[in-house]
Amino acid sequence: MDERGMDSGASGVFPPTRPALADLARFGATLAGGAQRARLLVNGVAGPLSERQRALALDLLRDLEQMCDQAGVGASQERIEAETFELGTMAADVIGSFRFVAHRKQLALTLTGASGHTQCVADPVVVREALKDAVGAAVAATPSGARVAVEIARSADRLAVDISAPGWDPRLPPAPPAGAGAALSVLRTASGARLVLSVPAAL
Repeated sequence: MDERGMDSGASGVFPPTRPALADLARFGATLAGGAQRARLLVNGVAGPLSERQRALALDLLRDLEQMCDQAGVGASQERIEAETFELGTMAADVIGSFRFVAHRKQLALTLTGASGHTQCVADPVVVREALKDAVGAAVAATPSGARVAVEIARSADRLAVDISAPGWDPRLPPAPPAGAGAALSVLRTASGARLVLSVPAAL
């Protein structure tokens, strides 16, 4: 018993109070935001990285994603909700968000193949983020006076967005969540490298 007649336990330490749900939500949002910023670094949106810098950024991203999983944040952030939408319209909107940056760098930012039937079936949030990351990385890495080209092409059952730019060496970003319908690949040819995002075409 202490001087006030209260039993503080053998150690004299009161049990810690449990964090409020609001505090846990803020913590989860902070973790998810940190992982997203680390993913942007890995994708080169902030500028080209050396191999050492990219390795450190990847380590940071893995640590944050692991913490998100342990905190139960990852599942809610990666809920897959495939739906039908116009890929051409989305690509035009994403490119429009980079027009000002491209203008300041004196870059030509072009989109072809967006007209016509470009309906696809995928998670629009995942596809939009992948497009933003790829176009942003290309714009950041391309020297002034050059052109960043975005082209949409259709095969029998898929649509592909081909992003290329001189001086840009695209790195394969983390794969989209399973079930999102999106796939990313890097193609390297004699004329240069390009990043390709493909999604299922709507029938």
